[in-house]
Amino acid sequence: KEFETREEVRKLGFTIEENNVAIYLQSLWRTKKVKDKFRMLLKAKYICDNAEKNYVEQPQDMKALCNYTLYIHVMLNDYTKARGMYNNMMQFMTQRGVDNPFVLYSYAV
Repeated sequence: KEFETREEVRKLGFTIEENNVAIYLQSLWRTKKVKDKFRMLLKAKYICDNAEKNYVEQPQDMKALCNYTLYIHVMLNDYTKARGMYNNMMQFMTQRGVDNPFVLYSYAV
């Protein structure tokens, strides 16, 4: 047994047991990452589904305005309406007096 272990380390640089543990840990890590991405997708779907309702209920809320603008631009592909909403975002940002990186990036795109 000891000889086989030494030979594995000499030939492979690791033992079969170490390899199995590494594969197990990698699978745990990949599972965690998939779960995280799935949660993010569910959150994005929730934001998309409620973007219009939130904007209608709170038209002065910057977050609702940004989410609704992206919804119009990306999901509905209504570029003319989205262009006007991007202008509203810029005006709202200018009135607040603080640069919002999200608004600036979205407006640039």
